[in-house]
Amino acid sequence: MFRYLLLLLLSPLVAADDSCPYQQGAAIVGVAIDASEKTFLYCEYHFFTNQGGSVIGSVISLEDIAFSTVEYRDIELQLIAKKTADFSKSRLAPTIDQVDFRHNEKVFIQQQIVSDENKKATLEIRYHEPVSGNIKKEIVGLKDATVVDAGFDNAIRVYWDDILTKKKVILDFVAPVQQAIIALSVKKQALQRCQKLSDAVYIEEQHLCIKVKAANVFLNWLVSPIYLVYERSSKRLQTFTGHVNVTDNKGEGQDATIRYYYQ
Repeated sequence: MFRYLLLLLLSPLVAADDSCPYQQGAAIVGVAIDASEKTFLYCEYHFFTNQGGSVIGSVISLEDIAFSTVEYRDIELQLIAKKTADFSKSRLAPTIDQVDFRHNEKVFIQQQIVSDENKKATLEIRYHEPVSGNIKKEIVGLKDATVVDAGFDNAIRVYWDDILTKKKVILDFVAPVQQAIIALSVKKQALQRCQKLSDAVYIEEQHLCIKVKAANVFLNWLVSPIYLVYERSSKRLQTFTGHVNVTDNKGEGQDATIRYYYQ
């Protein structure tokens, strides 16, 4: 991103990386770069509609989004994966349906219908492994702090004030590959920490650095943290650095830095 992110605020999609030119109707464009080698990985194109089905072409209020479609495209802009999310029933735990067309990896997460008021709500998690084709299925409990996929971004705004005051927020994140819920610690960091991970220039008054790590001490040794940079005024995600939900061509996990440009 550019100094002070001024171009992002004024004309972000025009300023996006040449590798990911604007696609008609996309409200957000994400440019994913390998976190260590700094080489291009893929583009993200985010398309939104509201509860009434009207297209949201410009993201002013993220609360208006009821349905989203994300297209993941390679350097030649060929579609490699696609994800749909339904936020109409839950802002934090949307229904997720994702498929990677290269090796048929699939993720499906949805809230189970509860007919008995005494029964606790649950989530169904289905994961279709890449290459091998093995299918995993699990049912997990759904709590107020349970977050699913892109619902994590909404959770940051829900707990925004707590994060700003340097309180440690614990969120239960649904991990489809592990078929489990992992408690994550979310806490504000010195802006310099995020600055070291990017060639962007951040300003304390304008940007917020957040570190996300496993709350469990043992898991924290095994799982690398994620760093997020948010714009304070709009509460919009600017940069993501960490393990991403799109595997590489061989179906292996990968770490990336993703810069987001808003229409």
